[in-house]
Amino acid sequence: MHGYRGTGLAGIATEVGITQAGLRHHFGSKEALLEAVISHRSRQDASLIAEIIGDGGLGMLDRLHLLAEHNVKRAGLSQLFTILVAENLLPRNPTHDFFVQRYRELRDAMFRALHAGQSRGEIRPDADLPLVAQRLIATLDGLQTQWLLDPDAVDLVESYRELGTSLRRELRAP
Repeated sequence: MHGYRGTGLAGIATEVGITQAGLRHHFGSKEALLEAVISHRSRQDASLIAEIIGDGGLGMLDRLHLLAEHNVKRAGLSQLFTILVAENLLPRNPTHDFFVQRYRELRDAMFRALHAGQSRGEIRPDADLPLVAQRLIATLDGLQTQWLLDPDAVDLVESYRELGTSLRRELRAP
């Protein structure tokens, strides 16, 4: 994986077995190809995210490991996605706005899921759910990064499972 900056259309075309002209015909530009790749991954992940969220609340935390299992099976895409997030931190980068919006939507979805559990009385009423949603996503991303860097030392599935268990204990209403 070389990320957006380290990859040219010629190399991509060679890797997928078509000409550079053919690649340009289908996508027009390197930026359009990048947008197609990240949109495709997001669409692929949407049903899994919906399954994990379910009806929200503490049950969502019990299903976090499903995301890890999914990402372990697609380690190359997980690595590419992590690289692309880092490459697009600056506003001038081609898909910066996509990632800003994706994280906003993900934080909102996590907040709504946690709020549903709070409304049902599962989650402590004093829990600061926007901050919990931010922390949850940051921890998931951080664990994935550690796993990508050192897969022999970090068990992503068990790490996500433990995160869900510890958050469940922390957030459970008395």
